[in-house]
Amino acid sequence: MIEYPRKGIYSVGFITNDSSSKFSAKTGQPAMCNVFMPSAPSPFTGYIVLVPKQEIFYLDISVEEAIKFIVSGGVVNPPSK
Repeated sequence: MIEYPRKGIYSVGFITNDSSSKFSAKTGQPAMCNVFMPSAPSPFTGYIVLVPKQEIFYLDISVEEAIKFIVSGGVVNPPSK
């Protein structure tokens, strides 16, 4: 989960890879990740955003639970553990 599209608003995304060191060098960030931000209700479209690793909130949910959450438009929440 990251703050996207602005600070104070949170969105669920999927880390796809570490970002190239070229991006980190250009931004001055020590380490960044490529994050796919899917669109609801079709997670097959979305955006790739580059996010500093320290700004990522890791969730204790499965990929399947995250996809259900996105496809349902937030109607189906991941179970509380």
